[in-house]
Amino acid sequence: MGAILAGVKTRKTLDTMSIPELVAFYQRGFGADDDAGRVLKARGEPARSELIRLLDATPAAELDGDRVATIVKILTYEFPSQPSSEAVERLRSRLTGSPRLRDEFRSRSAIIRAQASGRWNEAWEKEQEAMSPAEKNLHYTELLLEYCVPSDRVSFLVEVARQTLDLGQEAKAEAYAREILATPDLVARSGDGVYYGNHVLGMLALRQGDIAGAKQYLIASSKTPGSWEMNGIRPPDPSLAMALLARGEREAVCEYLDGCKVFSKKDAMIERWKRTIRAGGTPEFMLDWLEANVHMKLR
Repeated sequence: MGAILAGVKTRKTLDTMSIPELVAFYQRGFGADDDAGRVLKARGEPARSELIRLLDATPAAELDGDRVATIVKILTYEFPSQPSSEAVERLRSRLTGSPRLRDEFRSRSAIIRAQASGRWNEAWEKEQEAMSPAEKNLHYTELLLEYCVPSDRVSFLVEVARQTLDLGQEAKAEAYAREILATPDLVARSGDGVYYGNHVLGMLALRQGDIAGAKQYLIASSKTPGSWEMNGIRPPDPSLAMALLARGEREAVCEYLDGCKVFSKKDAMIERWKRTIRAGGTPEFMLDWLEANVHMKLR
């Protein structure tokens, strides 16, 4: 009985909370079952307008905080029709300095466009039933690629290029990678695109026995300013470097590592890796990278 009364009391409180209070409640974790989100949605256009106002009033230095992430999440998930296009573009431009929020907004925008088109329907979901988890992931990402806005396309191309490579769909992987590298002003638009467009083509070259081509793509992949993920706890995929090391291409890998210094800011670690390589060894790229970023021992 106590639990029931507590639930009734919470529901009444949600119904009487102001919009900023609901956002704060949701952010603290008590809205994990989305009750707070549903209450906001039930309040309709006034709630949506107030959420946009809260975002517009947030100083640029605070745009990556949990409270802002919560507002973006409620806006994009609880109001599927989205704000007006003017508000959407204003949010996009303000969120460019917050990769976490930008990615949330990017994915949800593509989902909404796919649903609105009718393409995301029961037939599409039926197609997934016989697929493996990796195939389902690709099926989903290719749908988002189809319906993303043009400015987001490179980000989705990176994902589908990597996924098709892992699934052995080499013709598609090559087509996606070449589209990435043909993107105008790619270095400025996507550090991930520079890295993974070249990485995928390098892996394909290696599978075809083209060692010289694989080395060229490996070195080209490091000519990137990086990205929030590669500069953080998700290291750039080292599988091409490791495969070339196994074939004795040590100097090519060292040149690649020199390029990685630009975005990794880990000169001492990279120099240690190069010494290991030139002594005939193979560094533990992934573990070293993760330990350097999470500041804890993983082995």
